[in-house]
Formats: sequence, structure tokens, C-alpha cells
Amino acid sequence: MLGPEMSVADRIGLIDRFMHERYYDPTGLIYSHINWDKERPFIADDSTMPAPEPWQWMSYENSPFISGIFLTAQCYRYQATRDPEALEYGRRAYGSIDANYRLTEQRDPAAGGLSQKAGFIDLAAQPRSRKSSS
Repeated sequence: MLGPEMSVADRIGLIDRFMHERYYDPTGLIYSHINWDKERPFIADDSTMPAPEPWQWMSYENSPFISGIFLTAQCYRYQATRDPEALEYGRRAYGSIDANYRLTEQRDPAAGGLSQKAGFIDLAAQPRSRKSSS
């Protein structure tokens, strides 16, 4: 539990670990917001807002921005400490930026990968694994 009795270094470590272990979706994107009460991403049942797929934009609207901030923090962390864990966390944050920008590329449906619909990741349209499509 994050609290004032913790040292600054321990608080930073707890936040870093939480981001690295629980702030990524299965496709490698960093969430921009999560449902803090439940410490998980938003789902359709969480929202009463009248908008198309609000749980999607609540989870992903600022993913590239959050990914960049976390990557920058890990670069500074590595520069200051030479902690190899910062390199791993930074590599994964860069992977989220890459996944975000791959969503803007022309997609060949036969090639697999992420798909988007009206700016949202269309999880229902994601290709099935080769094993399940046989």
C-alpha cells in the first residue's frame, strides 16, 4: 500500500512495478486510465456515460502519451542508477508506443495484428490464433 510512511524510493519502486506489471493490455498497449477502485482496466459495465464504447476511450485515449512519460522516466532512471530493470521497463514502454503507431498503418487483415474501428481497438475483430482457426 502506497503511504507517507514509505521512503520516496520505495514509493517510486511501487509505482514503477505497478505500471510494469498491471498497466499493459494483452496487445502491449499501456492503458491511459484504469478503474482505480478495482485496480483494473475499464470494462463496459463500468460506464454509464452516453458515448460509443466509453470503456475503450477511457482505457486508451492517451496511451501514447502515458507510454512516452513512462519511457522517459525509465530513461532518466537508468541514467541516474544504471539499474538494468529500468532498461526492461523502458523496452516495454517503447513497445507500447510502437503498438500504438502500428494501429495507424495500412492493415492487411490476413497479416494479423491489431485492428481499430473509429479510433478504438476493435477487440472483436482481432484475428483468431492459427490454432483455433483450423
